[in-house]
Amino acid sequence: MKRRTILVDLGWARDKDPSVPLGHASLLAALRTAGATDVVPLVFPVNAQCTKVRGIVEAVERASGGIAANWVDVCMGAYVWNERLLQDVLALLRQRGFGGRIVLGGPQVSYSGRGIDAVYPGADVFIRGFAEEALVSVTADAHGALPRGAHRSGEADDQSRAVPDFEGLPSPLLAGILPLVDDGRGVPLVRWETKRGCPYACAYCQHREPGARLRAARFSFERLKSEIAVMKAARVREIGVLDPVFNVGPDYLDVLAELRRQQFGGMLAFQCRPELVAPEFLDALRGLTVLLEFGLQTIHEKESRAINRSSRMDLVENGLSRVMAAGLLCKVGLIYGLPAQTYESFRASIAYCLERRVKVVRAFPLMLLRGTSLERDRERWGLVESEDPIPVVVASRSFDRAEWRRMDALAGALSRSEGHHPHSIDELEVIAAGQSPAP
Repeated sequence: MKRRTILVDLGWARDKDPSVPLGHASLLAALRTAGATDVVPLVFPVNAQCTKVRGIVEAVERASGGIAANWVDVCMGAYVWNERLLQDVLALLRQRGFGGRIVLGGPQVSYSGRGIDAVYPGADVFIRGFAEEALVSVTADAHGALPRGAHRSGEADDQSRAVPDFEGLPSPLLAGILPLVDDGRGVPLVRWETKRGCPYACAYCQHREPGARLRAARFSFERLKSEIAVMKAARVREIGVLDPVFNVGPDYLDVLAELRRQQFGGMLAFQCRPELVAPEFLDALRGLTVLLEFGLQTIHEKESRAINRSSRMDLVENGLSRVMAAGLLCKVGLIYGLPAQTYESFRASIAYCLERRVKVVRAFPLMLLRGTSLERDRERWGLVESEDPIPVVVASRSFDRAEWRRMDALAGALSRSEGHHPHSIDELEVIAAGQSPAP
């Protein structure tokens, strides 16, 4: 009997997100382009109140056409935000007698060392790396040889990673798998990627890739041109570009030139490094409506070294100044809970941004993502995690839980004042204390 693939997405939905996440659509496009006709896509945002373990399992059972069916593959991605839910889904599926294969991929698998079989005892096959082509191979034949990056539970695990032919990967946008739903004023938002991988090795991040691999992670420029044309024709109002760092590599200026050539008129949101904001980058942005998102994380050298995220603050200052002088919208992201951080140092990082009149400053709690060097070095820094479904660092050798709560309150004050932040850290502390700043 021909195998059925049930592709389950347990993603984290953000404001204005399309109903089909980009990663899910990319896997679906690869399967269908390869000729897989019996594929059932299921999407369950983990932060939606209606998403429950039993509901997910029952949906899989219905899609299987029989809970004991051994000709079904259920494929899911493991992420930090769905870890607890995923474990419960796996356990309940097996408890209720699911007889098919369970295939797991995603960052929590890709960046795990040996022993991943024991972490997910209900799974049968694991895929590390970018899974499009590997998933096609795995689901085509339950008993065939597995491709690079995949291994069966209980068998030898060489910890290799799947690396597809990026130039040849099918586009979910061009294949019509990503829905472009017009709300009467166009399509609100599309998530898009021009490349994958990152040349940096930040200690907290799972995006890391050696710089030599960045070239291999580029999509065909012809594909990008066609995708821009489709989004323009659909009147897309905003493109959220998911490249870990957009303004690095050989092609980003060409992408901007193509957006200008096709006269794309919507908002473009890019994740960038502020120290790489060169004059030619700003020139390439002319005529486009953009939002530049800078992950600064901290202004302090000691903390930057601890997370392998050293920033030349003179270059950061130059980059921010250029962006402000050009009148471009920007956001700056900070992290609290870092090794060597204190309340006062976090306060100073926020003050740096407020003094430079950054319109939107966001602060995020540190998470110890699987396989990152910070996760491995937690004992060195004395990092203590919360007991939440998505754990965050709440104490270390340099700050205790009380100080963390003060940092968390400042982060909350930034969120409440977003778009109209006060100009001084003292005023922000008043907001954090639950009071109104003085007029």
